[in-house]
Amino acid sequence: MQNFFGETIHKAGLELTKRFQSKLKINIKQDDSLVTDADLASEKVIIGEIKKNFPHDIILSEEAGLSNESKQPGSYIWIIDPLDGTTNFANGYPYFCVSIGRALILPNGSFSPVAGGILD
Repeated sequence: MQNFFGETIHKAGLELTKRFQSKLKINIKQDDSLVTDADLASEKVIIGEIKKNFPHDIILSEEAGLSNESKQPGSYIWIIDPLDGTTNFANGYPYFCVSIGRALILPNGSFSPVAGGILD
């Protein structure tokens, strides 16, 4: 699991690094927060790796939402923020990160974290 987190989070970070301080496509979401093409590229990397390595897990990502409504106890869910600090990133401030977590879904519907990683 540690190797998966390390490799995946660094791949996502490389996508952000390639786009940092470049011309970005920026959109405003319904909640008035920003989303950039960098958010979406990082998210694509992370979701692709999760689907390849953990195909039965559920994914909850800030941009893509929930991949499956069926939150069965005993299954796992990934919680992703592919670019935490989008406003900083979009304004060229080097204060942002990639956040990924995996949790076990409990019988009462809550989540029990089992692993996580942040790349600053």
